Amino acid sequence: MREGEQLFAVLEQAFAAATQHIHLVYYIWEADYTGERLRNALVQAAQRGVTVRLLVDDVGSRQANARFFAPLLAAGGQVERFLKVNVLSRQLNLNNRNHRKVVIIDGTLAFTGGMNVGDVYAGRGEPWQDLHARIQGRWCIPCRKCFVRIGITQPAKI
Repeated sequence: MREGEQLFAVLEQAFAAATQHIHLVYYIWEADYTGERLRNALVQAAQRGVTVRLLVDDVGSRQANARFFAPLLAAGGQVERFLKVNVLSRQLNLNNRNHRKVVIIDGTLAFTGGMNVGDVYAGRGEPWQDLHARIQGRWCIPCRKCFVRIGITQPAKI
């Protein structure tokens, strides 16, 4: 997929069809219309009993704070930040960011590419094009490994 609006519509459909889990890793998740739209689709999935686990970068997703994700947390979803920035620390990790964008649904469907979540990537202003791939079957295994590796080694509660 080359356009964000197309990707986000396909993701919403995939979230609606999920039966077991949705795991997501995003560098940037904006607290705007598109961010709310996808968050709300995840809330609906969590309310159906689907396990939803979202990892966002602490710097790239700074505006999408705990209040923004409160509906997802209230529905039973998990939201964690990776590479959390501590301004009191000598190691700020500002240049050591994780720019991955990965979605895994039920272990058999995955999406990855260059698009983050936000209005700019949906083309709700200036036109935006990037690539995002839909992956099915055994080719999802590397995406699952990526999520597990990040989720185990780097998360911090939102």
